[in-house]
Parts: sequence; structure tokens; C-alpha cells
Amino acid sequence: SAESVGEVFQYTIDAPVTVSIDKPMSIPAFLSYAYPTKPVESAGGGGNEDTAITTAAVPSRTSGVAPFAVHMDATGTTKTGVSHPFHRLDHRHAFGDSNETFRPDGIGAVNAHVYSEAGNYTWTYTATGADGSRAQTQAITVQSADDYYGAANTIVVATDGDFTGAPAATTQITGSDFAAIVNAQWAAGKRILFKRGQTFTATTNIDQIVDNSGNPGVRSLTDPSLIGAWGTPTGPNARGVYSNAPTINVSGLGSGELQYLFRAINADQVTVQHLRFVNTDNSSNIGFFRRRVDFFLMHRCRFEGFNYGFEANALVPDAQVGGYYQYCTWSECEWEGTRSYSMFIGGERVAVIGCQARAAVGVCEFR
Repeated sequence: SAESVGEVFQYTIDAPVTVSIDKPMSIPAFLSYAYPTKPVESAGGGGNEDTAITTAAVPSRTSGVAPFAVHMDATGTTKTGVSHPFHRLDHRHAFGDSNETFRPDGIGAVNAHVYSEAGNYTWTYTATGADGSRAQTQAITVQSADDYYGAANTIVVATDGDFTGAPAATTQITGSDFAAIVNAQWAAGKRILFKRGQTFTATTNIDQIVDNSGNPGVRSLTDPSLIGAWGTPTGPNARGVYSNAPTINVSGLGSGELQYLFRAINADQVTVQHLRFVNTDNSSNIGFFRRRVDFFLMHRCRFEGFNYGFEANALVPDAQVGGYYQYCTWSECEWEGTRSYSMFIGGERVAVIGCQARAAVGVCEFR
């Protein structure tokens, strides 16, 4: 799914396509899509339950750690006598998340949502036709990051050695080398938090794989892990991107495969949130190169001046990759001044929610 400023577009991509997410999109003819106007079949209903509709909303997962992304696939919903229910029924999603005001609900048979806070939620999917509606609910349970990771599995980082206000009893590291610290400390079930309002550098790649052969089906990180921020946040905009997010200045990574900050990540359930990445040498990219990452979430981050704002380049499910990216989510992020594509994504079940790309040469490409 993708969202432009002011309007929501849900679609299924059947072939390579370039789309824009900073203005209303022109949907090419080869796309199968659900556009947020009233479908032919849903001309009435009157609030009645339509037992001819059989809902089939399937979640990607139902419990996890905040922030928690869920993809919902209701393409299996049917109605007796309707040959194309994906197009002809009206599909609506209420996420049950009172904490989320930027995007409180969704349209289309395929949808996704990020629960930013811990809690017990009810996701309600409703399919509506000419004779009424049919609803289905799904319980979603989200655990707080503080409870899941705890002090023992939390690393806090500051450039100045001042850890006033940091979570108590955590591991404290004084340093400014973002990539070196992540490479040394990143592990399954751990989180690394960088101090808000401070600037860090990244001049080497972040590699997190089992071995260079990229053995398919084997993950170096299988439990949730998080790279984020600590300290008092200030100045959130409508998307929740904070003005004092830790700044990561990225430069000198190299060319080819080496130009990616997150170069070779072989992992599940990775979250990167509340960070600002700035390319200071006009040559680097943020992204994953030829390794599979499932349930990846990039949440409320900002990217400035990169060649590719974010690239997940796994177009062929070969032995190195072990399959396509699946259930990956970019939520409420911002890209500024990218010189090629703001995003270049190859994968399955990818969601781009409430993001904005500005002053970019190109926009987005999904494959």
C-alpha cells in the first residue's frame, strides 16, 4: 500500500512500476487496484448484515513489540454472485488505535498499520456490498519495548558521556561512531538507543549476517531488535518525526555493494526508528543489499541527500538471498533531496504508510 498527502491509495503491483508518493498518483492500466471511491457493488447496504459476504482478513501476525507493524490481507473475501469482490466490494479497516491520529483507518482489501504504543487493540475489517456489510475483528496485542528489552538488553549511546535521563541500569557507551557501535552491539533481543540532539558518524558498512554465503533460511537475528533514540523528544511534526532526532552523518562508504549503510543484513523483526540520516558526500545509500529481511520496520525516520533514500535490493530469490523481502514497512518517514529514487524496493507484501518525499529527482520504484 502507499499513501500520498491527503489521499490514500491501495494497490496490487503486477509488473514493475514507478509511482509518486508526494502527490496523487496516476494508476497505470496494468495495475489491479482499489481506489477510494465507492465501488459499483457497494451502492447501498443500509447498514444491514449481508450474509452473502464471507470475510477472509488474514493478519501477518497478531502480537509483538512496539512499534509493531501488521499487514492485513483480505483478498480472500468473497460474495455470492460477485465475480470480482476485490474491486466491487468496499473494503474498510478500523485499526482500533486511539494513539494514531495521522492515519486512524484504511481503505482497500490489502492494508497495513503500525501500532506505536503498547496496548490491546481490535482491528475491524468491514466489507460492504449493495445489500449490506459483513465485519470481522482481530485482536492485536502489543508489548512495550521497555518491558520486552528491559535494562539488561538496552544499550544507550552518547557522544559526551552525559547519560542524565537515560533508562536506568542500562549499558552505557560513550562514542560517536554509529556504524562501529551498531556492528559491535547489535544482537537478537537487544536495542541500541542514541542520544537525541547529538550527531554521530557512519563511514563504514553495517553487516549483520551469518556468513558471506548468505545461507538461505538462516538468520543472524531472529528475535526483535531495535535501533532508535533516547532522551526527551521535541518538536514532533504531523508524522511524529522529532526535530531533535539523533543525526547520523553518512559518508565514505565506497561504491557498488559497499555504498549501502546497512549493507548485508540477514534478519527478522528489525526496527529502526526516530533517527535522522544525512548523506554528507553525495555518494551513499541507505538500504539492504542482497540479503533477506522479513518484518522490517522503518518508523518515523528522516533521510536527506542520499542517492537512494532507501533501497532494499533483493529482486531475485536466489541462494544468497533466500527469498524476497516480506512484510516490510516504511511508516511516516520523510525523504528530502534524494538524487535518484526516494525508495527502490524489491519484495513481497511491502507497505509504505504516510511517508513523504520532497525535492527528489526520482520518486519510488517497487518490484
